[in-house]
Amino acid sequence: MSEDTFHLAEESKVSLPLKNLIGMVVVAAIAVLTYTQAINRITALESRVELINVEVEENDAWIDEFQPPKDVQATVDRVRELEIQIAILQTRIDQLLK
Repeated sequence: MSEDTFHLAEESKVSLPLKNLIGMVVVAAIAVLTYTQAINRITALESRVELINVEVEENDAWIDEFQPPKDVQATVDRVRELEIQIAILQTRIDQLLK
């Protein structure tokens, strides 16, 4: 075997400066916190989208099933009849004036 080979055994001793160890722990903690916050934010946004989709579906169903009140329907029918009568009268007037 070459002398460049690294051997690690149960009895091996490894030393690491305390400053580096603390730095690694801090970086790992920041990474975990950032990941957790990102996941929480995504979950919150997904929940909001689901609630908005439910509301949109309710509104869509209301729009599709909307029927104006009977009084409004009756008024619209009367206005249509009056428009037809006015058109007939206008035609008669135009014929008399010719």
